[in-house]
Amino acid sequence: MKHNKIIKILIFVATLTFSIKSFSYETDQYSPMFVNLSESSNKLDHLVNEGIETVVRNWKGPRSDIQISLKIADIFQHRQLEKWVNQSGKIDTWSKMSESIFRTVLWRNSPIIRFKGMAASFKLNDVIVGADKMSHFFGVGREYFRKYSIEYSKKDDDKKLQKILDWGAFSEKAWWGKLTTNVFSNADLVVNYEGFLFLKSLTEDFVIDRKLAIIKWVGDIPYVQRKFKFSDHVTDFWSEALLPSLFQVSVKSRVLGVLRKYCTRKGFVDNPERFKPRNEVLLMDKYKNLSMELDIDTFRLDKVCEDFSSWSKEEKDKFLKKQTRLENRLSDRFNDGPVIIPTSPLEFLKKYRSSIPGCYKDIKNSLREYQLLSVWKEELSKTTISLLDKFSQYSTTDFNYDELIEVDELETQFSIDQKNETDKRSICVKSKFPFVFRKNTSISLSTCRTYKGDIYSESSQYLMKRGGFDLYSLAGYYELDDMEGYVYRAIPYHCKWY
Repeated sequence: MKHNKIIKILIFVATLTFSIKSFSYETDQYSPMFVNLSESSNKLDHLVNEGIETVVRNWKGPRSDIQISLKIADIFQHRQLEKWVNQSGKIDTWSKMSESIFRTVLWRNSPIIRFKGMAASFKLNDVIVGADKMSHFFGVGREYFRKYSIEYSKKDDDKKLQKILDWGAFSEKAWWGKLTTNVFSNADLVVNYEGFLFLKSLTEDFVIDRKLAIIKWVGDIPYVQRKFKFSDHVTDFWSEALLPSLFQVSVKSRVLGVLRKYCTRKGFVDNPERFKPRNEVLLMDKYKNLSMELDIDTFRLDKVCEDFSSWSKEEKDKFLKKQTRLENRLSDRFNDGPVIIPTSPLEFLKKYRSSIPGCYKDIKNSLREYQLLSVWKEELSKTTISLLDKFSQYSTTDFNYDELIEVDELETQFSIDQKNETDKRSICVKSKFPFVFRKNTSISLSTCRTYKGDIYSESSQYLMKRGGFDLYSLAGYYELDDMEGYVYRAIPYHCKWY
């Protein structure tokens, strides 16, 4: 206990002194249930499928179920998809701290919630979920998968599974939840597990009930045989309103005060069933081994309101007056305005000059790298188009060809790949970026044509290899002209400001 208090003090000091962005990030799914949000499944399904197709198209070397799954996770982990959901403007989100269940939380209740704020919420498969769940699905799910497939590979399947589930519960008690924010999220454990199942289902049949693996292999060549859908994984237990978190004493009374007031809202009074999870018994059975810390009677809104309805009229009136005064007194603490995205390198450096200590150099170098990459892309375009025109004549054979070509007085390595499938063929020209600012980093630009008959579409993307991770730009997701997105992905994980 004493040890935990010391760690909390250190976290608090770090939060105040350095504005550090910790691993944990809380969210609110109660409040947006009173708001009409647009469904996001189609957009996110498409994005994830684009990522899978990109990794499959760029696969080199012998067959490896583990490595291809890890590379797919890498596109979206390290908070990349979470940031995109929050800031891209392409997903209908809700993130008003001043109207959230945390609206009365003070710094002494939870320093990180108070100063860091919360992730946005959005609708996915008809469930309100937090943007932080994207990091849990791809990031923590990846860690489950890595431990299961590599670290614990010599154990039998049941022991491997239990080991990763125990590790997940421990991490939620420590750096991703209870110890840092005073909140233990049961929904995080569900999403972590579903992320693990997704990565298994990439190359293993029937991980998802009655469905083949997403990827099939023909020798050492991978192909996509079915599409990914979030609906295979998202249930009502992804929502922290339907599978409530366990709030520590310092946060509990503040949150319960707001929830009791929600009991008087028309949206709850008219449809209380909406605030209960569908298929609750089946879901509890599915996730029974996740070591959840449940207190549904205290924190699920229908249960809160059932208790509140037993209060006398005088007790309710007195509470509501007191709660309203508290909320009004604290209402001016929050800035719910839009996130300002810098549009020029000068604005960018000015905005992040006071970022996490030790990271300014990484940010500055990554920005210079982005600027040079943008210029180099223009220099390469003529040579790239010429190679695509030349090699597109070879329409019946898969091939790989490498060539050194001088571009702007610099020898540049080009790699040309063609792959034929039943109804289409693709030819890609990849060139390696000749300037390097950071260790263990290489960057390539790839332009691909996909032919269906005589008609083709063309797209360009970058591939950044850093410390064993492969990061790609995708259409609609950290594109080539996305300056902030590029720098965010290029810098080390501990420097991520979101």
